[in-house]
Amino acid sequence: MKVTTDSKCRMCTETDETMNHLVAGCQKLAATEYLERHNKVAAALHLEICRHYGIPTAEQHPWLHRPETVNETDRVKILWDFEVRTDKVITARRPDIIVVDKQEKTAKIIDVAIPLDKNIRGKEAEKTQKYQDLKLEIQKLWDVKAKVIPIVIGALGAVSTSLERHLQRAPGEHDMRKLMKQAILGSAHILRRVLDLPGSGRFYRSKPGSGVTVNNAAMSQFGKFESVSMKQMQALFQTNFFGTARITQEIVTHMKKRKSGHIIFVSLILGLRPLPFADFYVATKFALEGLVGSLAPVLRCFNISVTSVEPGPVNTSMADNLEINGQGLSPLQHAESSSSEDETDALLKTFLEKYFPVFLSHEESKLLVAEVIKDCIYQANPPVRIQPGDSIRKLAREILIDHTGNKNTDDLSEIKASCIKPIFGTPTGGGQTAPRCCKGTVPPTGGQHSTSFFRLRREAS
Repeated sequence: MKVTTDSKCRMCTETDETMNHLVAGCQKLAATEYLERHNKVAAALHLEICRHYGIPTAEQHPWLHRPETVNETDRVKILWDFEVRTDKVITARRPDIIVVDKQEKTAKIIDVAIPLDKNIRGKEAEKTQKYQDLKLEIQKLWDVKAKVIPIVIGALGAVSTSLERHLQRAPGEHDMRKLMKQAILGSAHILRRVLDLPGSGRFYRSKPGSGVTVNNAAMSQFGKFESVSMKQMQALFQTNFFGTARITQEIVTHMKKRKSGHIIFVSLILGLRPLPFADFYVATKFALEGLVGSLAPVLRCFNISVTSVEPGPVNTSMADNLEINGQGLSPLQHAESSSSEDETDALLKTFLEKYFPVFLSHEESKLLVAEVIKDCIYQANPPVRIQPGDSIRKLAREILIDHTGNKNTDDLSEIKASCIKPIFGTPTGGGQTAPRCCKGTVPPTGGQHSTSFFRLRREAS
């Protein structure tokens, strides 16, 4: 991240300067930048709790909300960063929020943490254990039933499967995606401030005047098609497609004025080759690929590059947190517990036992994907599509004749010309009939993939 050859963090000078270190591991940033990010997420929770109980606040936007130490009505008392006096000597007496509902005689002890994505589960357990003594003291002194609610979000936006359940226990209607957004924006703010320190060198110095945007928001889905709720469908498309598209709309406006820029979408090979039982997740990736393919030729006329990075499965916490359509079961747990009486369940069970582990065995390193993105940023003429790793690139070649997407973009980006090359080509044999004016080859139909999956039916029976 630095122009110098020194790999150590410019803030603490003790550890290598990696993104993980800067967003959650640098002691020099703990009392300032990390605390500010933490307080923003906690303040968003506090604001929603105040709304739930009808308590007026000076600001309605979570980013601007400044919690008061005590908010109290006849119904509720809300404590913010308040040190509780106890008869017993205990060290952890100052959680982020305590909500005492006087009518229900309950106390909710809410504490927030934003660790590295890989430490989410451990931090949840740590927070729960940390406030057990305070919970017992509050129950004894205040004559209420108390609960500890850990709210843990990864510094890069990852969450555990239990976060939604914890949020449901907190008073109010909490939007998990908005809290994730607060954490991610906080991390982005930290990176921007650290990397823009005077004399430290700019990350994009090799491309003066241009802007680079990397879209990498995603949530997953897996399970039977008919068991996916409308709420799940909407959440998937809102996060994986509509949110990304909306941000890109804002960015494109500025890039067109500058006549330069590079927009990178982190997609997945599943946007080219579908995966059974991930129907709506795959649909969002196909939508993203369609957006990239349609947008690239137009933006090229403004000297703006568009790239879709299409890795295979990546070694991140998303695979660990994958549930069967929100049922609270991991794929392997579902395979162990499901019966074979239902024909679709039998197919799913066979897929999870025989195919899913093979799919995950091809996981790629996060560092490899990051390196590919970095290299793509510095390329003079970046491709429309790029696949990290030889095996995924080979698979893309099998699916697409033009696995880079460059030919299609070249053909279509001559919008200002009097005649644009035909969009669809003429098959060289074994394909569909195309208009006589077209030249080229029709892309593969994808039938081989459907045929190979059909074997599941025989194996499950």
